Amino acid sequence: LVYAVPEYGTVATSTTLASLQNPSGNGLPAVFTSAVTSSQGAPPAGDIVIFFDNGVAMGVGNTNGAGQATFATASLSAGSHSITAEYFPNHSSNPLKPSTSTAVTQVVLAGSTSTLLSSTQNPSASGQSVSFEAFVFPSTETTVAPTGSVAFLDGATQIGTGTLNAGVATMARTFS
Repeated sequence: LVYAVPEYGTVATSTTLASLQNPSGNGLPAVFTSAVTSSQGAPPAGDIVIFFDNGVAMGVGNTNGAGQATFATASLSAGSHSITAEYFPNHSSNPLKPSTSTAVTQVVLAGSTSTLLSSTQNPSASGQSVSFEAFVFPSTETTVAPTGSVAFLDGATQIGTGTLNAGVATMARTFS
């Protein structure tokens, strides 16, 4: 008895990739959609598309009935990322071959901040302790809370620092 195994992966596919928001903001989702086509039409629903960032797998999507797969991530760091999508047939009876999209450069903005400064005494008397609060707000390009420290200046001279906690840094100083 001779059993002929059907040749797997004989039909070429084409995978394209698009970013739904480029550039995206740091800490905000970047959403990628791939579309897989072949001479036989779209692949069956449930086939696998792996999304890569600079060659490192970052997530998986499954094709829908139209050959599209979507993946969203909010974990891309600020900067440029080379994103690709690779299609893999998920069924042994599927005659489609794997394919890889061309790279899409996803730019993730670092985001800027704005700062509001307040003091407990203004004006203050000589020898009186004055507390300063710096409120640091992230820009609309990001949802990442600002971290680090704030330098408090008197003109161009640094008079103290404060560590940001929930976007607020404080410093107290007595002026003579």
